Amino acid sequence: MVTKETISAFDEFLHTREKLLEATIAGGAALQLLGVVSRLTQDVDMVQPDLTIEIRLLAMEFAQERQDLKLDVSWLNDAASIFLKNLEPGWDTRTETVFDGKALKLKSLGRQDLLVSKIGSYLSRGNIDLEDCKALGPDEKALDSAISWVLSKQAKEDQEAAKERLEKLREEVTKEKENDYEPER
Repeated sequence: MVTKETISAFDEFLHTREKLLEATIAGGAALQLLGVVSRLTQDVDMVQPDLTIEIRLLAMEFAQERQDLKLDVSWLNDAASIFLKNLEPGWDTRTETVFDGKALKLKSLGRQDLLVSKIGSYLSRGNIDLEDCKALGPDEKALDSAISWVLSKQAKEDQEAAKERLEKLREEVTKEKENDYEPER
């Protein structure tokens, strides 16, 4: 499982091998490092740069060396980079530093871009992404903006079904916000 301790250990692992990695991440690891969720995740989804063979092999070696962490050999991957084309322009200017180690520097997509990516994933995967959308706690304007953007990226023939699913997501996320509301006294 990937935790901040896993990230720190990988930083030390890279440092002892005199290798550097600077990357932008998304998904559960980004949400965890931002403090948005406390759930554990299986992997670190890099969106940029593409994972080099050298770093991929080092990540596999780390997983084998640190079996106590119960990491899959593909725990560090760049599969999420395919979603970059679905983000709003300028996403790279909205990143946040989430880990700044000796050899490993990680930035997360900004919260709005994470919301967009999670809404997009919700259309194909469902509930875990719904929970992440709730955890991000967007206000109505941010939620509407993200939903509109995701809808604009859907194929015309998929838009009606996507609208229905996204309306359900909107209801769930706004219901969660209403339940959290405490009037000022």
